[in-house]
Amino acid sequence: MAPLVSIILPTFNDRTYLGATIAAVLAQSHDDFELIVVDDGSSDGSDLIYLAAARSDARVRHIRQANQGLSAARNTGLSLARGELIAFLDSDDLLHPDFLHALVHTLQAENADVVVCQPDVFSDGQQPAFTQVGTGELVRLDGPQAVGALLRGDIVTNVWNRLYRRELFERLRFLPGIYHEDLEFSARLFPLTHKVVCIDARLYGYRKRSGSILSTPKPKLLEDRIQVIRLVYASLKNAGMERELATELQAMAIKHLGYYGMKDLVRSPKVDWAWFDAMKECLVKECGVTSAGLKSLPLPAKARKWAGLALGPTWLGRIFLAYQHWRAHRA
Repeated sequence: MAPLVSIILPTFNDRTYLGATIAAVLAQSHDDFELIVVDDGSSDGSDLIYLAAARSDARVRHIRQANQGLSAARNTGLSLARGELIAFLDSDDLLHPDFLHALVHTLQAENADVVVCQPDVFSDGQQPAFTQVGTGELVRLDGPQAVGALLRGDIVTNVWNRLYRRELFERLRFLPGIYHEDLEFSARLFPLTHKVVCIDARLYGYRKRSGSILSTPKPKLLEDRIQVIRLVYASLKNAGMERELATELQAMAIKHLGYYGMKDLVRSPKVDWAWFDAMKECLVKECGVTSAGLKSLPLPAKARKWAGLALGPTWLGRIFLAYQHWRAHRA
């Protein structure tokens, strides 16, 4: 008999954390699930962890493949999934014991396509608090409202704090070979939904690691920031939502490129001025953002300041960026 939920857990050289992550899944109060561990070519002995778990619990399935990246590993998990519902879990994160119970109950009671909970962010070496789990209040959104919430950041772009109906993945897979893949994927998924329910409860423990991929700027990370914005715009244009959500799209692009992208440049060993110019061109020519238009967009003060300097006179933006880079690396 097929399980109700398939939890897809990609892993690559995360032996230090994998055991605790698997244990958090097996300790779920809702036990009608399968855990699919996709080993994406680990070389650190991670297989010893999931093989031991599979021997002691038949709900644990596993497959090993040559290293292809996170998106490909998730796609492998989707091809193996037997459950009516799908969840994703990163191999260094943790779950509240009632994560599945709360999300399954809400999805079924509300007849929702997707249920989203809040993440509980904790530092490496610590444990998620999970003591202040929120009010449990529900927010109900239709497809366009959910897309708007995603673009505004009311719903985090990450795919792991959610429970999905399997039907959403019939023609939907992750795009391999890019960073920031969760934003790109979510921009294709949410337009397919009719009802998304958000729970005010922190049930997913997200481990913040200083050495993680996205915290270590590299040229491809920056290149893919621009590519993902283009893909998001294309997805929402294809869904007929580009005009309806024009303000939210511009604000998202500014935060993703003009703020976080600029921050990546500051942390990089060397400022990539070609990327700075390409970022500015993308915002102005492709996203239709202007320096004057920033005032009317819903943006945090810091993002507005950084984006304003990025979109202003090129010489001023370069001076600001060079100064910020010098400050960050002078020690």
